[in-house]
Amino acid sequence: PMWVLDAYNLIKNNPDLDWARVMHIAKLSGYEYQIRILAKLLNKILPGLIPNSAIRLMRKMCPDYVVWTRMHRDKKIVRIHKLNGEYYDRYGLYGKLYR
Repeated sequence: PMWVLDAYNLIKNNPDLDWARVMHIAKLSGYEYQIRILAKLLNKILPGLIPNSAIRLMRKMCPDYVVWTRMHRDKKIVRIHKLNGEYYDRYGLYGKLYR
């Protein structure tokens, strides 16, 4: 996705990025989980892109149990949407919903 490239460019072009502020804003807006997942993804692709101190801060502000519960919730939501899609496909309801 494009936002991964945007995040990469933001981090790369701002080596003195204030990670405490980033996580504080993320927590206020409810995106600390997504920031932590993005950081993990970027560090897997490009090791060392995000400093260890920032990773430790992210773990402190968004502990593992939060990540696990939200991932579990998101998987359930995706499964529900998939089941709904299969139901509407099977009974040909998509066209009827939008008429």
